[in-house]
Amino acid sequence: MEPSIAIFDAVLNPTAAYTPLLEWDEDHVHAPASWETSKLSPKNRINSLTLPRECGWRLDGIDVDGTRFFVVPLFALGNPPLRIDVYIPSQSEHELGLREVLRSGSAMVWTGIEAQDLELSKHILRAIDLWSSEFPNFEMQYNALPFGSRIIIDTMCADIRQMEMHLVPVYDMEQQWYSLKNLQGIWDFPPANWPEVLDLGELSLQHQHHEAITIVQIPERHGSESFVFKSQVRDSKYLYHELKMLLTLDPHPNVVSRPLYIVTKRCRFGGKIGVCGFVIKYYPHGTLRNELWKSASSAIPRISLSDQFHWARDVTQAIAHINNSPLGFYPDIKPDNVVLNAEDGVLHAVLIDLEQRGGWYSWSPPEVAYIEYLEYIATRSSDHDIAEQHKTILRSYIPSWKPLTQGDRYRDSEHGFSSAWISLSQSEREGAQVFMLGKLMWCIFESSSSVNCALGVDIFREQDSRLLFPDFQNTPVEMRSLIRSCTAGAAEWRGKYRSLVKSGTKLFSIDHERLREDEVEAGRKACKTQLAAKKWWCEEVEAAVAFLEGKVKRIADDQDSYGVSVHETTTNASQRPSLQRVLAAIDEAGKAFWFNNT
Repeated sequence: MEPSIAIFDAVLNPTAAYTPLLEWDEDHVHAPASWETSKLSPKNRINSLTLPRECGWRLDGIDVDGTRFFVVPLFALGNPPLRIDVYIPSQSEHELGLREVLRSGSAMVWTGIEAQDLELSKHILRAIDLWSSEFPNFEMQYNALPFGSRIIIDTMCADIRQMEMHLVPVYDMEQQWYSLKNLQGIWDFPPANWPEVLDLGELSLQHQHHEAITIVQIPERHGSESFVFKSQVRDSKYLYHELKMLLTLDPHPNVVSRPLYIVTKRCRFGGKIGVCGFVIKYYPHGTLRNELWKSASSAIPRISLSDQFHWARDVTQAIAHINNSPLGFYPDIKPDNVVLNAEDGVLHAVLIDLEQRGGWYSWSPPEVAYIEYLEYIATRSSDHDIAEQHKTILRSYIPSWKPLTQGDRYRDSEHGFSSAWISLSQSEREGAQVFMLGKLMWCIFESSSSVNCALGVDIFREQDSRLLFPDFQNTPVEMRSLIRSCTAGAAEWRGKYRSLVKSGTKLFSIDHERLREDEVEAGRKACKTQLAAKKWWCEEVEAAVAFLEGKVKRIADDQDSYGVSVHETTTNASQRPSLQRVLAAIDEAGKAFWFNNT
């Protein structure tokens, strides 16, 4: 099955349990490609994928859905970042022949390396370069757009001259902003907690690799030194919550430091001066995920066992520090959220991203993922009755539950906006974090950038690997029992693995991983792929409903006569060690390693 936004809710999200099977035209499957859809047809031929020598645009990154491109005009480099991204139609809407030539699905499996070299990326860059060159006063109109506006490509065509594009001003983000005075009134921090304020105009754009992370310079104050400007172009509540947490958290060497500056911008509509982001330290050595990816791809190991023990200890200390702070917990432990910081010739792990919005399904413990499954169905199902049914189940456990939207304005919250995490007690939160920490330690000691388990959109960004959590190959014996106890309750320990596998740019059910990929077989495999995903999600959602109904019954009866599912999950969670015990076990295993190797 080719990756596209269209398959998200049919395969990769909990709604797959209720999504009808995709229709496949058997006549089309068995018939040769029509001239209209053939890549040999002139209509579907692309004259060139070579970028113009003087191309006025650069592509820095691609969002996980493969339809949002972080494309920057060269005239914007060195100017204030306006966060104007390029959006294209879903891959399934590209003509079949064109989709094959451009390998449209490759944008979803992009790994962060050489994004501009993808065929689809080159085609988009050539099209935008031509379009903008013929657009009257383009630079002036671009610079006049509100923060977070968009360039929309309506149609993908082989002939770039026929691709319709639009500059679309978006005012929603600026309207969600609060003024600095408003935030100061909401949070009521001592003046010493507030860093200096910069106008957006003082920032100089260098790179836009991620939807929330812009690499900038501040020439008048710091010359050519690089920093991170963190911002959002949708859903400002998470940005403001993270800013609040960073301003209240005591310093720790393994946690990202407080913002150096708060950044404001005058809105295009209304003239309000709103807080649009903040500036933090830049870590040029990149993320732990990238380091693990490079190590797995190298013929010579890049990471020493000593480094692995240090990183495991660093992250555990960081999480313990957060748990003893007003922040209270860290719900998104994964290699992407750990950066490496060089100090005294040693790379130390530093935890970033304090939004507290939760993590990927593949990293979350069952007691968190189950609630998130039901939330997703309640807010995203196209079937009204199914959505209402799951809302009722959620409110039976969390009476105050209500759906969140990207248009919600920020409101002060002690522990963020994740219902799944807020509903847990502090001890349950610690156990849930230990679960995620266990998976991270598995990645560290197995030099794997992903755990390669569960279904979710992150499956497309995983490195091709035969090693799946919780199989061990390289982890020291002393660490294996710790990882097993930390991840108590993981379905994989019971032999339940996800039913799909990624190979190249496609998804297959496990039974069809090795089959040929001609059109007939692709049609049959696509159906098998969805069936496999549907079965997997039906089991997961059934377990989630039983778990939540069991918890409600336990609360009502105040006794242990609740469902087997909730009893089993709760028992497994209670068997996980505390963070302090994890830290002690890492130290013990590290000492054994160094003793045996000296």
